[in-house]
Amino acid sequence: MKTLLLDDEQYCTDVLNLLIQKHCPSLQVVAIFNDPLLAIEYLKIYPVDLLFLDIEMPGLSGIVLVKRVRLEKP
Repeated sequence: MKTLLLDDEQYCTDVLNLLIQKHCPSLQVVAIFNDPLLAIEYLKIYPVDLLFLDIEMPGLSGIVLVKRVRLEKP
């Protein structure tokens, strides 16, 4: 499964990535972001199967990000 990781704190995405590699080798982490706006731009071009994202981020919550990406899909 193509997977994207998003958290505004880099250590969180680093730890999550290590845990996925160790415990969920079937997941393919294709992108890691610490900026939700960059993640949105990526998701406009590259679809993923699974998102791990922080809900409470400065400027843009994870919930708003998912809604925005869904609305922009054809």
